[in-house]
Amino acid sequence: NIRQTQKTDANDALAIVQASQLVDVQFINGKSVAQQELQSLLRMRELAVKQKIALQNQVRALLAEFNIHGSSVKGRGGLSGAVQRTLEDADNGFSMPFRDALHATWQACLLTINRIKAYDECLAQA
Repeated sequence: NIRQTQKTDANDALAIVQASQLVDVQFINGKSVAQQELQSLLRMRELAVKQKIALQNQVRALLAEFNIHGSSVKGRGGLSGAVQRTLEDADNGFSMPFRDALHATWQACLLTINRIKAYDECLAQA
């Protein structure tokens, strides 16, 4: 057994040949298509959850810079309510470009939440 230090196709081929000649090596089967699909769905959902959290944190931080906080008081709507109140308040002094950007970021967050729900439905069917 010669151990190669560089990762090349030739060294990979050599390692495969050497491994195939060993009697105590046990080979494993690859994943089925169904297993690969399930793993892919889980990975897509996991990424969407990370993106949702990142978007929510960004919106929270942006609003907090203006001393606007998503209230946890019942009936105030949490972060969603804070965003809606901010966008609807014509007297808060925010420019249209800022309002448009905040709206776009919030819509991206809502789309991501819907993607997570869609992944959950796919996983329930799998």
